[in-house]
Amino acid sequence: MNMTLFNKYLLPGFIFQSLIIGGGYGTGRELVEFFLSEGPVYGLINMAVATIIWSLVLAVCFEFSRIGSHFEYRSFLKDLLGKSWIAYEYLYLVGLVLVVSVMGSAAGEIFSEIFGVKEIVGVIIMMALVGLIVFYGTQLVEKVLSIWSIFLYAAFITMFVLVFKIFNNEISAAFSLTIRWAKLGHGRYKICCI
Repeated sequence: MNMTLFNKYLLPGFIFQSLIIGGGYGTGRELVEFFLSEGPVYGLINMAVATIIWSLVLAVCFEFSRIGSHFEYRSFLKDLLGKSWIAYEYLYLVGLVLVVSVMGSAAGEIFSEIFGVKEIVGVIIMMALVGLIVFYGTQLVEKVLSIWSIFLYAAFITMFVLVFKIFNNEISAAFSLTIRWAKLGHGRYKICCI
């Protein structure tokens, strides 16, 4: 299998990042609930812990795939979960419906705020785009999620620069508050829920 540097090392991370951010943290509400409720210092520490956990899970999955020569989803799940792989599929389908519903709702709300139309218009556009992309297969999904990741990084960098430029004093003041390390246990509990 002749894989380029991009396909071998970058694409899996881009796809994983797009799925996690889009499916789990797309609205921003989750960041506030799980990471920032105890302040910025705890938020950054908890984000670092979550990043390490996600990285370890992804690395273990990649290694399991490599050792078992699993190059597609079904054989990976059958080897990982045994006979209970079908139960996971049903639960995954329920989760998929929930994630797409949340993303559709968020897209409708954002579309409504930006363009001043009914929310259902944004929901229909988002669902149609998802259906169209999935209809044309894996290669298009990979391209779209890779391009999306690049735009996401560009947006994060732009936002970082602007926020630090505009709110530098407020950020410094928030980070200078006294840290109560005992509260980190609560954050770790929330991370386990992720």
